[in-house]
Amino acid sequence: MNKVMLMGRITHDLEIKKTADDKQVLNFSIAINSKIGDKEVVEYIDCVAWNKTAEFIDKYFEKGRQIIVIGSIHKSSWENKDGQKQYSTEVIVREVFFTAEKPRKE
Repeated sequence: MNKVMLMGRITHDLEIKKTADDKQVLNFSIAINSKIGDKEVVEYIDCVAWNKTAEFIDKYFEKGRQIIVIGSIHKSSWENKDGQKQYSTEVIVREVFFTAEKPRKE
């Protein structure tokens, strides 16, 4: 089973893009406070949402806002222009939820 649930804060401004075949995609990352042993750390998790999920996130969330994402871990690899192997790990977002946090006032 490949399912993950994370809660964190959106780290940058959101921008939906369209693929060549006209699908909507939203790449974003969330910052999550974690504890490793007795040390507090912040981990940054890359996320990707597609189509209606991407639209929903773009409409109701913004940089700095808490979000709960549910999805699956996806790993990919490719060779860069210098022939070096590159890797990425991201969450493919299937569901999102609001937290109890109230939206910030502008």
